[in-house]
Amino acid sequence: MRIINLSKASLWTLSEWGSEDPLIPLNAPIPAASFPTDVFTDLHAAGVIPDPLTNTTTNTLDVEERLWKYECRFDINDHQIMNTVNKVFVLACDGLDSVATVFLNGHLVASSQNMYVPLRVVLDQRWLSQEGQSNPRTTPNNLRTCMARVFVPMEIPSRMCGLEVFEARFAMVHCLVSVHESLKSATVKVIAEIEASLLLELAGMSCVVSVHTPAGKTLFIKSLLLQNNASSSVFQIMLEEHVIRGQPLYKVTCTLLHSSKPTPLHTHTHKFGLRRLELIETPLPPSPKTPHPQTSFYFSRPAATWIPSSSFLSSLTDPHVYRKWLTLAVQGNQNMIRVWGGGVYENDAFYEICDELGILVWQDFMFACAAYPAHPEFVDSVEKEVDAVVKRLRRFACVAIYTGNNEDYAFAEENPQLGYDPTSDVGRTPNFPLVLLYERVIPRIIESLSPLTAYKPGSPYTSGGKLSGNTDSGDCHQWNVWHGHKNRTRIMESLLVVSYPSLECKASQSWKPVKSFSVQEVGDMDALSECVEQRNKATGFAKRIGGYLVENLRFRGTRSYKPEALSTAYRQWRQLVAQLVWQLNDCWPCVSWSIVDHHLRPKPSYFAIKRQLAPVTIGIERKPPQVGNDSIIGDVWVVNTTNQELKDCRVVVTGFDYVSGKVLKEVVVTGVDVMGSFHLEVQSDLVASSAIVIGAKLYYVKDGTIMLCETE
Repeated sequence: MRIINLSKASLWTLSEWGSEDPLIPLNAPIPAASFPTDVFTDLHAAGVIPDPLTNTTTNTLDVEERLWKYECRFDINDHQIMNTVNKVFVLACDGLDSVATVFLNGHLVASSQNMYVPLRVVLDQRWLSQEGQSNPRTTPNNLRTCMARVFVPMEIPSRMCGLEVFEARFAMVHCLVSVHESLKSATVKVIAEIEASLLLELAGMSCVVSVHTPAGKTLFIKSLLLQNNASSSVFQIMLEEHVIRGQPLYKVTCTLLHSSKPTPLHTHTHKFGLRRLELIETPLPPSPKTPHPQTSFYFSRPAATWIPSSSFLSSLTDPHVYRKWLTLAVQGNQNMIRVWGGGVYENDAFYEICDELGILVWQDFMFACAAYPAHPEFVDSVEKEVDAVVKRLRRFACVAIYTGNNEDYAFAEENPQLGYDPTSDVGRTPNFPLVLLYERVIPRIIESLSPLTAYKPGSPYTSGGKLSGNTDSGDCHQWNVWHGHKNRTRIMESLLVVSYPSLECKASQSWKPVKSFSVQEVGDMDALSECVEQRNKATGFAKRIGGYLVENLRFRGTRSYKPEALSTAYRQWRQLVAQLVWQLNDCWPCVSWSIVDHHLRPKPSYFAIKRQLAPVTIGIERKPPQVGNDSIIGDVWVVNTTNQELKDCRVVVTGFDYVSGKVLKEVVVTGVDVMGSFHLEVQSDLVASSAIVIGAKLYYVKDGTIMLCETE
């Protein structure tokens, strides 16, 4: 197979299409700055517009209101390619803008209505008989007519663009992995599907499948004949150690041969991992010592939500940037990432790095916070999208669960005019858009293509005729503190508190605004400045932030109250439930819920969560005074998420004066064994007072060393 690579910036130019007042002269197209690319990036690189992230620039740009054309010129000088009658020519574009038309040498060859459906067009060879000219014309994304659900209108010619020339090729290679519950062996089925020219005789075609261990040792090799344009082979991998002790990645190579051809027609290689996961929705046993009979072990997955790390999707292709973000998550004790349904499906490099680092991925489909239609044309587009996404992502061991949408059920419940009611049969008819898309169409495709991957219709979602916000089962988005009642007592129980990004402090003791906001004037850093307001999209943000500051802190600082809120929430909730913080990252410099700002600088809340997600933690809660008993009572708990029991630990509870720091009382409990969680109520003879602070320490032995974790 030959690929004529069109994914080169030097081949592409950008021009405006049909404008009476063009930003750039109609007869003077500008070169693409990179590939993939987008209109904003190219216009800024050419000096046509200022930096879109500077001050309030985006308020003054009308780029998304205009029509744009990307054009690529290329030559095909290889006569061996052009003169072969049994070859197939395919124009391939991945990530083409949702509303786009593609012309080749003046011929309309394709149109796009969904950026998540790869474009594959079989070309008439006569269209290539002259100088090649690929001419996709794009228009801005439009949520009303397309599926491009991103933050800022984009015009992306393609993530990958090329002309594929072949007689036969692998259309798909998939490794279906099943790990035995003993975790000592795995069965792997390699499935290969072939796409070939109608003129090629299939009888002489074969496929050689080989598998290599992470160390490069040949584990399996076999030659297979094709049956109905496909072949498959099953083999076993014996595991020398449990899969939870690392992320070994195996390599599968498939080579397509034909008896009449001296060289292979196509070779495909990719890595795959081994993992065993189950989504358990029944009540857990009181201790991991008594596991569920169908599960090898229990674990909780501290997680963070991932949004696109840039508003300009063309910049989301650098594996080094992905690695920096995901390494930050691992270093912060986060071992699961939820790819949010309001963003995009990330590039392969994102999932490859998750495989390497041992991060599980909770993958939303790209539907969020809206009521989507379910007319036949839209459903057909959704089916193609889900089919393409699952086929691409199923080879990654990190993909643990798919979710149909983000908050679409909650949106329908909050808008009664839509007619959705989960508590009645009338409000949940089979053809209601929510039910049709998320409970019929999507799960049917997943069951067919990736049957071992878990699926939930939405997040939040609760089955059994209950509202999506039900806290008895399923998952719950705790928005109460920001969008709800804003109860003062709830601030320390919510994962949704905003904060500002960081500043730099110079040695001169003067504060210098840096490119967190890309501001040009110091005055723009005022909390109520137009620049800051533009970068905070949360409703009523100034009043909410001000209220929480006054009620909970004696000094100003959003970057102080957020880590306090998150610390307490994680410390308490970790006893019973898994936590997923909204959100890990930012798509641009702004005020948000992120724990790391747009420029990869962790906020204090990042370190607060990291501390609370350590493998072994201790927490303490001071109970209110009881009637007739004004002594201080502390509820102490220890959480151990390792797979080893902590033996003969020592818990020390201390009460001390807040003003002087003097220790007033110390209670020591010895001989504590912890596997999972451990609770202890400690009562002292100290009279309750707001001037007394209580703290707890846990001493335990790890690898012969006395370890300490503490809290106050």
